Amino acid sequence: MRRARAAALPIVHPDLVEFYLAHRAAQGMNTDHKVRWGARAVLAAVTDLADFRRLPLARQLAFNHETHRFISWLSVTGRLQPGADYLVARRPRLGIVLARTEPELHLRFMETARTLGFRDTVAMTQFNLLAHFVALFGKQPHELQQNDWDEGRRLLLEAARRIPNRGVKALSTALFNLEATLFHCELTDQLPRRRSPDHADMRAREWSRAPAAMADTMQHYLRQIARTMRPGTVKNAELTLREFALLVTGEDTDVTCVA
Repeated sequence: MRRARAAALPIVHPDLVEFYLAHRAAQGMNTDHKVRWGARAVLAAVTDLADFRRLPLARQLAFNHETHRFISWLSVTGRLQPGADYLVARRPRLGIVLARTEPELHLRFMETARTLGFRDTVAMTQFNLLAHFVALFGKQPHELQQNDWDEGRRLLLEAARRIPNRGVKALSTALFNLEATLFHCELTDQLPRRRSPDHADMRAREWSRAPAAMADTMQHYLRQIARTMRPGTVKNAELTLREFALLVTGEDTDVTCVA
């Protein structure tokens, strides 16, 4: 008995697939049928590449390995903007793709990082993050502006806080290291800045989730005790009240104020 043939993928973006394969071939990389089908799979599922970031994150992550390679190439070459959640959850090795498309930049970046005392593995982590910024904004490295660096940093860290086990502290450190190398590579004119890891923004967001009357009463109390108590004591009180407000809000939405 003859086996039924598997249904063929629809023909979509044939020029883009062929361009991808030609680019890989020029780099001496594999272009077999798995690579071709990996590329065609994502284009069949997402006929408009702008829709990729609108897919549920689980669906974005569900593609196979060869498809993710194609997504990485699309992201680095400005054809697809995947969004911070995908970048943080998947941790794609975009730096490898960027090194192939921008070899002179890669060489200069790595040499600069070495002169700053970074090991090659740390420097490559920074270069991979640089490629994440390229993907986020659909711009090449020399086109990124300071507002892109600031906004990208915020988006990546917020995604790391939402997605379990993605190491916010390690990411924050890597971003700071990246800023140092970018400055000395003359890709930005801003010196790296040590920041509190956006604790003020996080606190503000959490207070905004509590009912306004409850938050006002608690914060008035905190302002009062700040006049006579040590900063550490006030900090602990603020954390306790904020967590209590979020707990009450989550358990009983009818409670909107406190005495």
